[in-house]
Amino acid sequence: MKFPHSIKSDLDEVSAIIDNWPVRIDFDSVIKWILQFDSPDHNLALRIIRNLNIIGQEDINNALAIAYSKLMRKAVEKNARITSNNTLFAGIGNAGKSGSMVSYHFRLINELSEENFIGPESQHYLEQGRIDNIVLVDDIISTGNQATNEINELAEKVTPLGVKNIFVLSVCGFQDGIIKVENQTKAHTFSALEYTPADTVTSLDSKFYEGVPHDKRQQLLSRLSYYGNTCAKSGLGYGNIGSLIVFHYNTPNSTIPVIWGSLNDWIPLFRRVRRINGITSHYKQIDKAVETKLQSSERQSAPAPAPAASPSATLTMFVEGKYDELFFDRLVEDKSLASLLGFSDVSIVSLGASYLSPRLVQTLVRTSSPAMFILDDDWKGRSPRDKLIENLQGIPCVFLRPSTFCLVDLLSLFTDPEFEAELGPLPPEPAEVPAPAVFQMVEQRLLRRQPPSVSQERIRRIVASHLNAPMLEEFIKKAKEALEKKTSEQVSALG
Repeated sequence: MKFPHSIKSDLDEVSAIIDNWPVRIDFDSVIKWILQFDSPDHNLALRIIRNLNIIGQEDINNALAIAYSKLMRKAVEKNARITSNNTLFAGIGNAGKSGSMVSYHFRLINELSEENFIGPESQHYLEQGRIDNIVLVDDIISTGNQATNEINELAEKVTPLGVKNIFVLSVCGFQDGIIKVENQTKAHTFSALEYTPADTVTSLDSKFYEGVPHDKRQQLLSRLSYYGNTCAKSGLGYGNIGSLIVFHYNTPNSTIPVIWGSLNDWIPLFRRVRRINGITSHYKQIDKAVETKLQSSERQSAPAPAPAASPSATLTMFVEGKYDELFFDRLVEDKSLASLLGFSDVSIVSLGASYLSPRLVQTLVRTSSPAMFILDDDWKGRSPRDKLIENLQGIPCVFLRPSTFCLVDLLSLFTDPEFEAELGPLPPEPAEVPAPAVFQMVEQRLLRRQPPSVSQERIRRIVASHLNAPMLEEFIKKAKEALEKKTSEQVSALG
């Protein structure tokens, strides 16, 4: 068969490209896929083939080893070591061939026991409170939407079982999605390969458009969207990410649909398969473990308020977000918070968005003793404070106005040479009582816009050099009062 002139001169290049792919694909299948495009768009199809990022098994193995290394380092920093006795692993979401496959290879590469992956026997470990860490494994974080929803639901289920940390490992991820998971959940997230819009078709400055005049690039993007809406009704893929990533076993839905779509008889270059069996398939098992633990607690003693501080007891301190957790971890390590409160130890547990869940709060009240909540007193766009306090019956709580940063000396912070450029001049507010907006601005600029490693180091420095000593002393006083009063009608507020 003679091929059209529009692609004939490129056949050798196409053959060389697919020969270098870490997957086996028939040459004629690739040509058939190209010929589906209108003749003027054959060069667009060739451009896609040149820029596809096909990730083979060896690439996945290397990436999983890198992500695991990042996890172990982070766990050591948090004093939450990963061991065979305190950690369970699982695929994220509904898990699927991708989730189960990635989890399987993750186990082999890092020489983990099959018993460390959630299964029927895990319920017993969870009931006994032996599990401190859950590690979720996936191939890609795209928008972060699925991971965020899944982690918050999981946190609500496993926190009453004593699980303190959730980690997410992925082969690759897009920075915006990773940041979303970091900011909106309690999970610490690690992707071995981090991509930006410059690695997609959505950025007109990406390598995909190399050699194309800038005023012609939008036209190519529009054609990609046209074909995507035809073969998958999603234009540039899930979240309009416009990814060019293909795994050797599956294609993410955030990849441009012309690769995997099949509507209207479009012939995909790499098919997309359904997902099955992930952490969600174990939710009934986890719920049963929670119920068993509750029944055991209630058999041993009737529900009672948190006991007064004891030098031999460990206090569990539930905080809202990841930055709060990091901040109070530093207070425990550097400022002897446990001793100041009269306990042998303080365990800081971030709840993420699930802290507003009445079910979680009531379960924690019934299973965690001694324990207390440390919450932000910033109620814009949140559930009414009175409703939250109602849910906190039986557990001590301190509200920080407007956030954990009320424990920071802002005057000192604004004169620190390391932060001056980002913070700018101190806003014209009364130095003694800065407006809540000032605290929020400082937290946003110094922490939330930064990579996790930078935020963590900054919190370390802030706690070491910029604490507001009188406010910390007042916080200790309020926390002790809340623990002694043991009723939410006598909730303390600081700020």
